Amino acid sequence: MVMLTSRLNAALLLALALVLVGAAALSWRAWRDGFYMGQLPSAIEVEGVESHHIQEGWLEGCGVVIFAMTPAMAQALEQRGGGALAGASQGRGGWLAPHVTYGGWQATPYKEHNPDGTALEDRWLSGLSCARLPTEAARAIDAALAQPGAYVATSHQGGLIVIPSKRLVILSLMG
Repeated sequence: MVMLTSRLNAALLLALALVLVGAAALSWRAWRDGFYMGQLPSAIEVEGVESHHIQEGWLEGCGVVIFAMTPAMAQALEQRGGGALAGASQGRGGWLAPHVTYGGWQATPYKEHNPDGTALEDRWLSGLSCARLPTEAARAIDAALAQPGAYVATSHQGGLIVIPSKRLVILSLMG
């Protein structure tokens, strides 16, 4: 009986430990998603985070977060073009949001300021190469930047690519 009780206690402790680890992982994921969501302007409607491709360090990082755009946002962009993004210049919330301000929106194709990649205005593109994206995603982003139909805005440490045809919003970060 004592052996059974100690095995039962060990099993209960293991189960409790697994629940606590799972809860911590879910809490971290919710915080992380909220942190990146807060960097999007509220005028850009998204359903949530599709994937993260961030290389994180202590207080710094680079990479890409891919968001799923709402159907209503995609339709507004199809109907009104870049006008649907008017006023989409300030991060929506969180402690970092006051520091996230995007410049004017540009329709693609996106033209780099210096083709050699040395312009500060193009620093946000480094987040794309840092991201280690799956080949398919990298090709889709490159294609969106190279042809008409998407929109780009940049901040001092990042950039947004809004791709209505794929219903995606790409947040590229560098810094």
